[in-house]
Amino acid sequence: MRKVIFFVLAIFLMFTSAGNIGYAATVKPPDIKKVKPIGERVVTATSLYIRTGPSTKYKSVGYVKKNKKVKVYEIKKGWAYITYGSKKGYASATYLKVVKKKAAPAKQKPTPAKKKPAAVKKKIGERIVTATTLNVRSGPGTKYKTVGQLKKNKKVNIYEIKGNWVYIIDGKLKGYVSKTYLKAVPAKKPTTTKPKPKPDPKPTPPKDNTNKPEKPTTPPKDTDKPTEPEKPVTPPKDDKPDVSGHGKSNGQRIVNVAGLNIRQGPSTSYKSIGVLKKDAKVTMYDINAGWAFVTSGKLAGYVRTTYLQSTTPVNKRIIALDAGHGGKDPGASANQLVEKDVTLNIALRVQKLLKKAGIEVAMTRTGDTYPTLQDRIDVGVKANADAFISIHCNTFSKESANGTETYYNNGGPKDRANDSKKLASFIQTRLVKAIETTNRGVKQQEYQVVKYNPLAAVLIELGFLSNKEDASKLASDEYSDLAAQSIYQGVLDYYNYIGK
Repeated sequence: MRKVIFFVLAIFLMFTSAGNIGYAATVKPPDIKKVKPIGERVVTATSLYIRTGPSTKYKSVGYVKKNKKVKVYEIKKGWAYITYGSKKGYASATYLKVVKKKAAPAKQKPTPAKKKPAAVKKKIGERIVTATTLNVRSGPGTKYKTVGQLKKNKKVNIYEIKGNWVYIIDGKLKGYVSKTYLKAVPAKKPTTTKPKPKPDPKPTPPKDNTNKPEKPTTPPKDTDKPTEPEKPVTPPKDDKPDVSGHGKSNGQRIVNVAGLNIRQGPSTSYKSIGVLKKDAKVTMYDINAGWAFVTSGKLAGYVRTTYLQSTTPVNKRIIALDAGHGGKDPGASANQLVEKDVTLNIALRVQKLLKKAGIEVAMTRTGDTYPTLQDRIDVGVKANADAFISIHCNTFSKESANGTETYYNNGGPKDRANDSKKLASFIQTRLVKAIETTNRGVKQQEYQVVKYNPLAAVLIELGFLSNKEDASKLASDEYSDLAAQSIYQGVLDYYNYIGK
């Protein structure tokens, strides 16, 4: 019995071996000395075996590790003939990935970073960065490459304005930044007092004065006593601060911050001559670049308007309206619309409705002019307005972007921030319902006209000029009237909220 089993097994092995020999004999690998490789592949398997033939039945002659490159000469029925160093043979093509060729430099699209500003000639001014970190880009848009960053309060030189983008130079750093995050540099008035004044010429003393002893170089003992100041230091009780040269009074304001410095000039570089407490009342005179000349008791000097709260009489309602951009600054443009024209059109319609309701309106512009951002804030402050409303239009590189959004800022006193948010909500709700645009919501942002404004302040983005549907609405009289009516009704909602 055992002899029979051994005999059968021997016959089986003989035929199996013969089959393999026959199969191997049919394999004809390419002559790599005559045939050029068809390309390179990258191994994707952890270890890829190289075999003597195109099947797992064939003997392994080695393997190639993952991510190694091999040369491929032939691919048939899922098997590739490859070489790797001195090794050659067949490997499964399933675990070979094509090596992508790098595009030739000539075929690469020119990157926006190489775009140069058109006709940058002379410096046209200076601005201060208001964002924590402001990206500097190679072109006027977010699609361009970032070439550097500027930190908050950095002063930069500007050379060109393109819509919402400004070309700046800061040392070796050159490029475009968003105009939204730049504010004007406060103008300094030439100091006419106390710049180390020259002593007045004294008349020649009379002859008999020569016999008088000189003043002692050491002060008398009693001058060290704080309880006995010299009489000339104390002004008479009826003394009033000098306000000559500062125009007429613009009424009273209330200090909305604890410990407000009152300074000799309109800048923090000037010396503080006193401190005003929160809720102190001051009389305000002229305003310049965010600084107001005020008096409080015997003190007279400059304070930031940001920290002065309106004191509009209960029986008087005043709104400051700001038509965004204007003059040399056209703002956004698309679909044959220019932002500065659209915003003025809507603002004038709102003005008409407010006046008809007995509400006074302080306009930052009524024509194609360009007041600075600080000038716009000053208009509202000087008018003692209850609120400030800035009207704008949006744009984006993709046409699909659409809708209406309203911004406010939550900085400063809580009551101002809360009032700003309420005003933004009232207007946003009315707008999206009336003009039937996408509701992009009420958002918090650090735009200069809302952040550095002592009034309840909002900035409206009516819609996207780059979106055909939004643009067609903003171009029509019907929707312009609806938008104006919505803003007007939002103002009425706000007055109901504050009980005025």
